[in-house]
Amino acid sequence: MLEKFLDNLQIRYKLLLLIIFPFAVLMLFTGYGVFQKWQQHGEARVAQYLHESARTYSKVIHAIQNERGLSAGYLGSAGEQFKTELIEQRVATDRHIKHALSPNADATVFDEKHRRLIDNISSVTDSLNHRYTLRNSVDVNKDDAIFERYSTIITNIINLVENINIIAGDATISRSNQAYGILLWLQEFAGRERGLVNGLLSSGQFDSRLFSLIITNIAEQDSLIKRFQNVVASARQKAALEITLRDPATMRVREMRQILLSVAEKLDALEQLQTITGYGGLIHQFKNYVLRGNAAYKNNFNHIYTKAQHSFDTYRNIPNISNREKSDISIIEKTFQKYYELLPVIEKMRNEGSDIDLVDNAVKVDDTMAIDAITRLRKGVIELDPAEWFHSATAYINLLNANSDAIRWDNLSYIKRKTQKSLISLASYILLATVVSLLCLYLGAAITRRLALGTLEISQALKRVEESGDFSGHIQVYGTDEIAAMGRSFNSLIEGRHAAEDRLNLAYKVFDSTIDGILITDPEQKIILINRATSTITGYTEAEILGRSPYMLTSNRHNQAFFRSMWQDIAEQGSWRGEVWNRHKNGDIYPLWQNISEVRDEQGQVVNYISIFSDISAIKQTQAELEHLAHHDPLTSLPNRLLLDQHLSQGLERAHRNGQLMAVLFLDLDRFKNINDSLGHQVGDVLLQLASQRLKRLIRAEDLIARLGGDEFAIVLEAPTDVLGIGIVAQKCLDAFAEPFKINDNEVYAGTSIGISIYPNDGTNTDELVKYADTAMYAAKERSRNTFQFYDRHMTELAIKRLTLENELRAAIENNEFILHYQPQVNLNNGLIIGAEALIRWQKPAGKIICPDTFIPVAEESGLIEHIDAWVLQNACSEIAKWLSKGVFPSSMAINISGFSIEHGLLIEMAKKALYKHDIPPSCLELEITEGYLMKHKDKAAQVIEELQGLGVMFSIDDFGTGYSSLSYMKSLPINKLKIDRSFIKDIQHNANDKAIATSVIALGHSMQMEVIAEGVEVQEQVEILSALNCDSAQGFFYSKPVTGDEFMALLIEQQNG
Repeated sequence: MLEKFLDNLQIRYKLLLLIIFPFAVLMLFTGYGVFQKWQQHGEARVAQYLHESARTYSKVIHAIQNERGLSAGYLGSAGEQFKTELIEQRVATDRHIKHALSPNADATVFDEKHRRLIDNISSVTDSLNHRYTLRNSVDVNKDDAIFERYSTIITNIINLVENINIIAGDATISRSNQAYGILLWLQEFAGRERGLVNGLLSSGQFDSRLFSLIITNIAEQDSLIKRFQNVVASARQKAALEITLRDPATMRVREMRQILLSVAEKLDALEQLQTITGYGGLIHQFKNYVLRGNAAYKNNFNHIYTKAQHSFDTYRNIPNISNREKSDISIIEKTFQKYYELLPVIEKMRNEGSDIDLVDNAVKVDDTMAIDAITRLRKGVIELDPAEWFHSATAYINLLNANSDAIRWDNLSYIKRKTQKSLISLASYILLATVVSLLCLYLGAAITRRLALGTLEISQALKRVEESGDFSGHIQVYGTDEIAAMGRSFNSLIEGRHAAEDRLNLAYKVFDSTIDGILITDPEQKIILINRATSTITGYTEAEILGRSPYMLTSNRHNQAFFRSMWQDIAEQGSWRGEVWNRHKNGDIYPLWQNISEVRDEQGQVVNYISIFSDISAIKQTQAELEHLAHHDPLTSLPNRLLLDQHLSQGLERAHRNGQLMAVLFLDLDRFKNINDSLGHQVGDVLLQLASQRLKRLIRAEDLIARLGGDEFAIVLEAPTDVLGIGIVAQKCLDAFAEPFKINDNEVYAGTSIGISIYPNDGTNTDELVKYADTAMYAAKERSRNTFQFYDRHMTELAIKRLTLENELRAAIENNEFILHYQPQVNLNNGLIIGAEALIRWQKPAGKIICPDTFIPVAEESGLIEHIDAWVLQNACSEIAKWLSKGVFPSSMAINISGFSIEHGLLIEMAKKALYKHDIPPSCLELEITEGYLMKHKDKAAQVIEELQGLGVMFSIDDFGTGYSSLSYMKSLPINKLKIDRSFIKDIQHNANDKAIATSVIALGHSMQMEVIAEGVEVQEQVEILSALNCDSAQGFFYSKPVTGDEFMALLIEQQNG
């Protein structure tokens, strides 16, 4: 019956029935949860009320404690002190009690389980209402156990607070409640101490019973503090109490306690003194000894006197004893001392038989001051001010109260948060229950609607397909359940059909748009389909190519064996790829990179062949260009060193095989660097291009000309007839460079030096022939430039020797193997040393001295001269500084400077560093530049000279007369001195020409305000001639050979002392 009923229901109603039952169960459990949350909130409200009540009662405790302390002081002073403070405190106490006893709405939540607490509150309320009786007793100064009755009230309230803590507390704040209870009792015992001490101080009388109670209260406080710190309190609470115990008010209370303790010690000492001075005491024994003369009385006196001394010492050692007390003790002690000093007098007079009255009169002592001192001491035992004590103790108690109140506030805050959380939890639970209920209703309705809608969508779509075959529309899918899965499956069918159509369209677009040609044939290799790129590459239209064989495109560059191999790979491997040359419709042959694959059906039969190919003509052209760049110089298009080596190796094989000669010519343009520096690198590049064109016109087709880099070229002559023919070619090259090169309206002259090596005479491999041709070329440059030189073995020996010297020179620079000698320069008028020339020597480790003529040329060619110039400047300036420190320096020191350092811009910085490092005047330095360099590099030299002369450095022209100077140019240079070359001095006494040249140089120098010095003077006759010609100074072996720095300094000292 039920099943039939359900079968006739629509799906939405079936689902609705399915949802209603769980929803009803959910609502039942939700209601029960709300009830529990409400109960928890009620308990939290009770706990909060109780904690707030406990805090209120704590304030009542503090107020009653203050009232008790003031009452004790008031009673102790018989109503003379603390009256005003007591009245004000009673008002404050009543205010706190009224607040504590006022009704509270939250008290209505108390039930039967709180009965004991309600009874406790009622008992406390009754005791508080009896406070007026206590106050009346205080007002009439009736000490009817007032202190104890106040304490009883406070104890009842403390017990009430502890009971509240037990009922309202939980595990989280249990220890905090314990700490709070301990602080309440600590505060109570401190309050009791305050009241007891206040009553004691206000009475002005020391009451041993009260003092005992005070000591007990102090001990209780110490015990509670230890318990608080060691057992109960948290770290923060302990720290707060520690701050209270270190507070100045607390410290003052402790000090006043110590004073009270010292009072007890003083009273004990005073009791002993009273006993000593009373009946049977020291004075009594003294009187008996005077009257009876019995030695026992004397002995008793001495024994009591010793005890008195001990009492005096005890009193003095009591802490906080005042100066007045010390003075009174001294008075008593001195009085006893007088009695003690009279004992021998009594004994003597008794032995002499003196009358007793006479003895008594003789030893009378005035003890009035001592008795007054004892009285004063008893009256001033307690010197504490009751008001100060009360205020200090109250401050201490207030601090304790602040500590307990902080704990209570923390607990109350925790309870409030707990109450708030319970309320939030209750509200959240109710809200959640409401939301869940509504959500369940909403979900039920939504699920019913979605399921019904989904099934309806699918049903209608299937019906549409069934009736009309319409696959164009999608159905709306909701969710991911089984019904949704059915809907997605239906949509997938539709999408699959659309995707297949899209893929077909896309495939055709890709096929027709790719830049590679695609050609498809049937199994009989008839073309059935091509793309646009195929027409572009082959030149044939689709109509012209369809139905025909691909062989229509062959270029006849490949033979039948090539095609048989290709089809064999396709048959065996299913594909083939490689380079093919085809013929364009216009007849051009072009390269292709082609990939041919076969397509088979499910039975393995070939159904199509697909050819994909691309035109690689541009790639082939790029490869050819790269090949050319790899083997040719980009500036001149001549073969480079790599192609030269290949050509030379192949040529040597042919020459060896055929028994022929072969020659290598190395060419280097003369003064190419000067052209580059003066006219610019663009002109230099054009010159190299023009030079390569002239050289190419001179050689045969089988010969090779290459550019090796910079301004160096090489020519390889294949199978020359003889050495004479090789020389003719070399001379043609020289002649070709004799004509100027026209560049940018300039005529540029550039000669060349040629070195020649011959196979097999000079070498049998590439490296030897190239190396020897290079060696010969350098020999040609050294000989005269613009010439050619055949290689011989002697050149290699010279090159090796030069290379060895260069390497040794590098090591000498590193090892500092140079030394300086100094040759004096002498004034021809008076014969005095006026200067020196620094001359470098190379001293090898074995001691051998090498002159600069040997190594300076190598240093200049290799660039090592830079280091040598710097070394000479530094060491020469160091020697100048040394001579200056001895006070014997001549007017200047001449130093030879190479053209390399000037040309490369190094000299200025070198000179400045040397001058500044050794701190010498620039005028002490004279730099010598050769006449030849000066004329070749006029502008550069002038710039350097002017800058250094601006500092004060002197300049001279060395080897003057050996070059071709421009007098107008020399006149513009700031030169200080001319040096006549030694070649003109050597035979000046015999050679009229030499004398005429020297005369002209001296006259020329003086006319331009320059000094003139002659070098190489060796005999007296030369000195006399030069003096007669008015030469200013001279140097040479006639005066002194070059000597060391110390020897030169000795010459200066000898001259100075002479």
